[in-house]
Amino acid sequence: MNERGNRAHPSKIPALASREGRDRRRPEGDAPHWRLGSGGKLLDSKCAMNGIHWIDTQTRDAFDTNLRRFLRNTFTDENLRDDGLDLCIRPYKCMYIDFTSLEDFTGKCDVLRCNPDFQVNHEERFDFVNVNMDQNSLSFARVLYLFRCVLPSHREEDIALVRSLKASRWKPNTLYFVREAHMINAFGCRNERSTYYLNDVVDGDWFLRAEN
Repeated sequence: MNERGNRAHPSKIPALASREGRDRRRPEGDAPHWRLGSGGKLLDSKCAMNGIHWIDTQTRDAFDTNLRRFLRNTFTDENLRDDGLDLCIRPYKCMYIDFTSLEDFTGKCDVLRCNPDFQVNHEERFDFVNVNMDQNSLSFARVLYLFRCVLPSHREEDIALVRSLKASRWKPNTLYFVREAHMINAFGCRNERSTYYLNDVVDGDWFLRAEN
């Protein structure tokens, strides 16, 4: 699978990627199956991308504009003005995703990392996720930035900036993260830094999800 282009796009955690204004939020009262962890300080969305070197310049420069457009399209009941009203976001470095294993139908939990300075080696770690698409259950993305956005009504929503790995002109229209995915670099190929194999034998659940 190849990373599709250089630009990333914002995604609502329970409904990843822009949904063209359609309201698909989870039913009222349903608890989310994810939890954000290792939060940072509150930031103004206009300067949140300062120093975020692992995201391309074009995405960083357009982050605030694209975020506001995404929020207006996704949360149509929010009164988000066009006059530059300040938006606060809080970045996070990990996410806990609960899912039901297809192997034994028990509850499992993946820890998803989104950290430019991970553990003692201070290496970048931006994990991959299996994304629940409308048409394809085996679609994947790489998470580049996790954050919680405080809307004008003081409502808080969890959002992810992701880079899709689905090589298609079709615009993703997604529902939610399913679980973490283990991708292996295709060493020796022409574009080994952006070409991956899915490790579908990492556990029994993934073996079945990949329809083996």
